[in-house]
Amino acid sequence: MVGKHEALSTPSLTQSQLKPLASLRVIHPNELAKRMTCCPLGHPIGPVPVIIDCRPFLEYNKSHIRGAVHINCSDKISRRRLQQGKITVLDLISCREGKDSFKGIFSKEIVVYDESTTDPNRLTSAQPLHVVLESLRREGKDPIVLKERENQIPLPLSLAFS
Repeated sequence: MVGKHEALSTPSLTQSQLKPLASLRVIHPNELAKRMTCCPLGHPIGPVPVIIDCRPFLEYNKSHIRGAVHINCSDKISRRRLQQGKITVLDLISCREGKDSFKGIFSKEIVVYDESTTDPNRLTSAQPLHVVLESLRREGKDPIVLKERENQIPLPLSLAFS
């Protein structure tokens, strides 16, 4: 019980909990939409990045960016195994098409996103997105974080959720 003169304090993030990812690249929805532009026949105009959705499956199942691949990294066991390097991001991709797309990404960009990251430079080590980014970097990839839409500004039509 807190006495009258004792201050209530909220725990703050320590440096060990807040691990900045050096030189983190960020992409905004409009820029990603431009990279995903298709010609009138529906074929991509340029190289299309692999988009990884790090949100819980129910959120992904409700709606996701067209072409995004879901990875199941929300549970503690998968997240811990990914942190320890016992599994890779590829192991967490649930669908075969997603695995095939991810396997051929030597020259493709990888864009990752989750449901709540507004400032990618302030990710905590407990967040699934942080774990995925670190794992991708260990694998020699240079992932890009999709910047969260502030105030729920609608996504460009070419990024429409499916």
